[in-house]
Amino acid sequence: MEEVTDPDRSQQELVLCPAVDRAYRELGKRWMGLIVDVLRQRPAHFTELVNTLSISKRVLSSRLKELMEIGVVDREDQGGNILYSLTESGEMLAGSIDVMREWAKKHLD
Repeated sequence: MEEVTDPDRSQQELVLCPAVDRAYRELGKRWMGLIVDVLRQRPAHFTELVNTLSISKRVLSSRLKELMEIGVVDREDQGGNILYSLTESGEMLAGSIDVMREWAKKHLD
């Protein structure tokens, strides 16, 4: 870790960014990022998501509902077949997951 050498900066008050705090509260639950990452590949049906993620139906249903409420995932009824996809907001969020993926490859592998 880099040492702070700027005397003015070392005395600067630390603050919590409300936007980052809210984003972590909304998206920090288990499975949220993985759902976004999988849907980045292509829209998918509920069963495909259950099988790909090895997640319970109850948890997936809950997480998809939360992601829809914050405008990250869209749900389209195709004559009884429900298809989930990322919204424009979800695509933007997926970009941050790409950054996380690269960090993990470099620092965790």
